[in-house]
Amino acid sequence: MKPTHCAYWLMVAVLLNLTSVANAQIEPGTYLVGTHVGHFTSNDFRPIRTLNLTPALGRFIRTNLVVGLELPFQYVYLKDMMYIQSLTTIGVSPFVRYYLGSNETVKPFGTLSAGWLIDYDRSVGLTDNYEHLLTNSGFLYGATAGVAFFLIPAVSFDVSANYTAHSKTINFLIREGMNYGSPGVLRIGFGFQVYLGNDKRKRMLRCTY
Repeated sequence: MKPTHCAYWLMVAVLLNLTSVANAQIEPGTYLVGTHVGHFTSNDFRPIRTLNLTPALGRFIRTNLVVGLELPFQYVYLKDMMYIQSLTTIGVSPFVRYYLGSNETVKPFGTLSAGWLIDYDRSVGLTDNYEHLLTNSGFLYGATAGVAFFLIPAVSFDVSANYTAHSKTINFLIREGMNYGSPGVLRIGFGFQVYLGNDKRKRMLRCTY
């Protein structure tokens, strides 16, 4: 089965089992640990492999309100007839997230973040000895809207849409024809979040396998 099919059926299984989940536990003092996996595509004429991960650690300072730190990571790889090109981006970004509504098993949320990133842009020629590495850094900012589906009190499955932009752009060959070279990129992603605090840690350990 193709990875995209596996991801689709995983999401279907999660959504169909929401009727049996427990209530969300997002109270002051609870810690949030998790990651989001983002995916986006470019044109069909230049095959591109992408990996987007955003690990996060936060703490609820009020009911439904969490502040913390994200570590966004992106790797993009492209191989064509002339070049092998890659981009690696690493960032550090404080964030604020707020969960909406009174439903305890399905909660929409919104996130704002801002921080700093470093780009490593590399191009290698396949027909000559050409190799170029360019490093750049800049201000990173973004916004996320999503929905958290609580599987158990201490674990949620999140589906989100994220818009991220930064103050620096690299005017380099790898950017041509690739949508991550635009000032901002909209990504659709999913992830799991774990909520630790008070007796939630014990509940999570009992439900983990």
